[in-house]
Amino acid sequence: MLALKDRLFYKQAKYALILILLYSLLFSLFQMSMDWKAEKKNIEHQTWSTLHIIQNAATVAAYTLDRNLADQVVSGLMRTQNFYHAQISDDLGNLLARRDRAVEPLFHQWIIESILDGLTRKYDMTLLQEGRIVGELWVALDATVVLSNFIHRNLFLVTTVFISAFLLGLAMLLLFFLQTSQPLFLLIEQLASLEKSANEPNQLEFQSTSRSDEFGVLSRTFTALWHKRKVVENELAKSEAYFKAVLHQSSECMLLTDLNGRIHDCNEEACRLLNYDKASLLKLSLPQVDSLQPLERLKEWSQGEVKIFETQYVRRNGHVFPVEVRGNIVKLGKERFFLASVRDITQRKKDQEQMNFLAYYDALTSLPNRRFLNNHLDNVVELACEKGFIGALLFIDLDRFKAINDSMGHLVGDSLLVEVAKRILEPLSKTAVAARIGGDEFVVLLPELATTLTEAQEKVTELADVLLRSLERVFIIDGADLFISASIGISLFPLPDTNKMNILQRADTAMYQAKENGRNGYFFTI
Repeated sequence: MLALKDRLFYKQAKYALILILLYSLLFSLFQMSMDWKAEKKNIEHQTWSTLHIIQNAATVAAYTLDRNLADQVVSGLMRTQNFYHAQISDDLGNLLARRDRAVEPLFHQWIIESILDGLTRKYDMTLLQEGRIVGELWVALDATVVLSNFIHRNLFLVTTVFISAFLLGLAMLLLFFLQTSQPLFLLIEQLASLEKSANEPNQLEFQSTSRSDEFGVLSRTFTALWHKRKVVENELAKSEAYFKAVLHQSSECMLLTDLNGRIHDCNEEACRLLNYDKASLLKLSLPQVDSLQPLERLKEWSQGEVKIFETQYVRRNGHVFPVEVRGNIVKLGKERFFLASVRDITQRKKDQEQMNFLAYYDALTSLPNRRFLNNHLDNVVELACEKGFIGALLFIDLDRFKAINDSMGHLVGDSLLVEVAKRILEPLSKTAVAARIGGDEFVVLLPELATTLTEAQEKVTELADVLLRSLERVFIIDGADLFISASIGISLFPLPDTNKMNILQRADTAMYQAKENGRNGYFFTI
């Protein structure tokens, strides 16, 4: 008798239980992740709601420098138990009130810290009075309180899920034993007794023959095979007939060639795909249809080894198109043949090219996107260092675009972005690269401006002026006259301690400075 660990029902139940537990773990982690996302949003919403409630009182305290009122506000915040630190300071940074309390560390602090990753734990609110900054309110969340409900709720969820999974596994263990292992073991015992019998019975009878499930089918099939002698004289003819039927009924292009490449047979789909009639196609050899795959490869294949590869086939009119070939060496009689199932993948190639384009180019303006820029910028900086050139990066952000997009709709906004892209490209040289990195933000990369800093500044300034004048001209979109402007931040490279990230950051910072200076201008940073 088989040991328990070797019994089929035990193995089935064991692996099923493992899969169920694994699924339960993954499901629990997914549930916890989704719950934490919702909990995080709820925490941030509640925190800001609390701060907005006491905002007026805190503003009055900071504006009047009323320390008693400030202390009352801070004390009220601390009574919520969600904060372990709160303070109010005036516009000069002088502390008006502050309250702290000790925070008890949670169990497995590193797990808690990883859960809290991404949650805003310190909130800073600027206090304004009639548009003027009068002070600052600063609070810090207490992770112990914030995570208390979340941890208890999810511990209950995980415990419930795992208990349910374990009970389900036990039920499956019993079910597998009654429905699979026990009937199978009875069948094995009967076969074993048959093996030990000295005389071969004239008729086999199994207890499970009358069953309508797989065991009944297995018993009846074994009985039929036991009393049937195999007839092998016509096997080859039957096999070849079946092969012919499959070849000619297939919906894919099928070619049968010998190992020297001569085509022996084909189906109607092959004639249609290659634009030949069958008689003409059977006069050709494989190299006339596929000139990329050498015949030597056919002779290197092992029989039964299926290989899938891409190549190019040639139609009767000379048109070359890509195909996917599923090839195999089959034996018919004593000869070996190459059987190829061919599929036209022209559309798939076009789809792949389109996907590659969308990965590195903006679908709206057809300009390079942020990914392209990030991949390209390091090479440009490195090349500029090698050749001794100074390049520039212009960060362009459209002024008033959001107002147009919101008031006139996204279709008008998209049309406007397309026209903006065209105007940005007009004055650029062949070596320059213009990219749209998101929304109404564009970047112009000038790899080789000049060999001196002064000359580089002059050239990039001239280009910035040209771009500003071009973008402030009227845009006519769907019959409407639209006016925008742009703010441009300029950063030069390569300079000391410059790399891809800080070049973009410097240009971005300079662009915001240009906006603060009144927009429709540029700001230069080195």
